[in-house]
Amino acid sequence: MIGARTIRTQTDILGEIKQRNITNPYSFAHTIEDITLSQDAYFVRAYNQHKTGRWMISIDDVSSFSSVDDFVRKTALPVIDDFGSVMKPNKMVLVKVPKGSVVRKSVARPQDWAGQGHLPGGATQYEILNFDWQKMENWFKDIGDIIEFFK
Repeated sequence: MIGARTIRTQTDILGEIKQRNITNPYSFAHTIEDITLSQDAYFVRAYNQHKTGRWMISIDDVSSFSSVDDFVRKTALPVIDDFGSVMKPNKMVLVKVPKGSVVRKSVARPQDWAGQGHLPGGATQYEILNFDWQKMENWFKDIGDIIEFFK
């Protein structure tokens, strides 16, 4: 991925987490960097209900997952909805992030989501910073059933 890189400190990230009021998704055992893209970049996002979203993986990393369950474990993806139902991803989209956008590259930290138990994380993840789904909705193009990718 080509672009200007800014290494983020743990102090910076912890301040952002507090301000955003989110569960920490970042492993501090690995470098966290913000990348201002110097050219369009392509990613993949797995989803069930929400096609647009800030979290993605590299296209090159799709082959590192052996199944949907492996994907959920390594990305530490919460799949239990507000009503306690399991909502594993069943679709994938290609995400074209345009030149000039800023993405954060990090490694998913282990999570213990209610109803899912322990998820080890460890996958490299990308986050679209300053995400606004209304402006970015056309970045996301359906590419198929996620199950087909793991056959």
